[in-house]
Parts: sequence; structure tokens; C-alpha cells
Amino acid sequence: MPRRKHYGGNEVTSTLGAATWIALFCGIVVTLSITTCAALREGNNTPVVQLAPDTITVDLAGQPHTLELALSPIARTHGLMGRPTMADNHGMLFFFPDEDIRDFWMRNCLIPLDIIFIDQNLKIDSIHSLPAPSPGTPPHEIPRATSVGPCQYVIELNAGRADKLGLKPGQILDLPLDSLKPHVR
Repeated sequence: MPRRKHYGGNEVTSTLGAATWIALFCGIVVTLSITTCAALREGNNTPVVQLAPDTITVDLAGQPHTLELALSPIARTHGLMGRPTMADNHGMLFFFPDEDIRDFWMRNCLIPLDIIFIDQNLKIDSIHSLPAPSPGTPPHEIPRATSVGPCQYVIELNAGRADKLGLKPGQILDLPLDSLKPHVR
């Protein structure tokens, strides 16, 4: 008897077993691999799918910084959770599809961070330095930071780094973000 599954109110009947689904998936992967290899062998250097970069190097106060990119809802939700350390010249750039009041919290963060809220014109809205919460901290006691006004970007750096760089609210940053806009979800 076929299994019936409900997805969003629609009934779906499935007679395919797990082995069939696995074989179908493997077939798709092999087909894509062969197509990609054939295109490369023929000298076609155009990528089949253009992926967003994982990092971007930006100049913050005259110093290069490598920022991991959080372009999707999942990446923005996960952020820097679980990282035990981060190099001084590293951080994360959160790129949102629109401007809004942004609220960040330090859930599962193991290192203290500076949260730099930036508006769509690349002006620093506000900077908050937050400690890492102790293990077992109740959710309502986890440190939070909220932008003063609507922001489209947020940069997280090691705590104290923004001060060392002389970053201040009202300052305009020079960030090369136009090439990332098509990848933001």
C-alpha cells in the first residue's frame, strides 16, 4: 500500500522506496558531473552555476579584513555560533535583502563580539560590544544588540576590534558589496 504524506495541506502519494530515491539522486549528481566535465574539456570556462563567494576582503580603517559572508537566512541565523576563536583581522558580514531594525543576540557564541550595524548607504548606525554568554545562560539573559535605525548590513568582529580601528557611528564605510547583491536571499 502506498505511503501517504501531507505537505502544507496537499496529499502526496509515494510508492518509491528509499533505495529508489537514492538511485535517482545519484543519477542526477553523475549527470551534472559529466555535463560539467564535458563543458570544461571543450574549453568552456563559463561556470555552470555561479556561486557566491564564501568570503570578501574589505578595508576597515586602512587594514584588510577577511569577512565570511552570511547571505542566506540560514547563514544569517547561524552566524558565528560555536566558533572557539577568530583571527583579529577576520569577521562576518551579514547582508540582508532590505533595511530594517536589526536585533542580534549571542546565542551559542563562544567569543565576545563587536556588532556593527550599517545602513544601506554604508553609514555605521551603531556599534555594540557584547560578551560571550556563559554555558547554560537562560535565553532571556543572553546578551543582545539592536540597531538604532534601519540597517541592511551587520559586521561582527572580535570584541574591542571596532574601537582599535577607530570605527564610530556616523562613519561611512567603503565596502564593495554590489557584486554580492544577486546572491542575497
